[in-house]
Amino acid sequence: MDKKIAEICANFRAAWPEIIARADIAKYTGGLYTPKTMATYDYRGCGVPNSHKIGSKVVYNKEDLIKWLAARLEAVHAKS
Repeated sequence: MDKKIAEICANFRAAWPEIIARADIAKYTGGLYTPKTMATYDYRGCGVPNSHKIGSKVVYNKEDLIKWLAARLEAVHAKS
């Protein structure tokens, strides 16, 4: 894993609660993912593994979400 991506993941671990509701995903990803996008990924079977329902809310475990995001992050290095 790229050093910068590892740093981003460490920041997520420190700042995020243990459980994150799908409805709040945009807040935690800076708007990169919306609840609708996450619902589509979950429906297609390529979303965050081990999602759960609490009542009518779909929630993600923090660590599973971070690993899922890390697999999708790509470090972009400026050319000099």
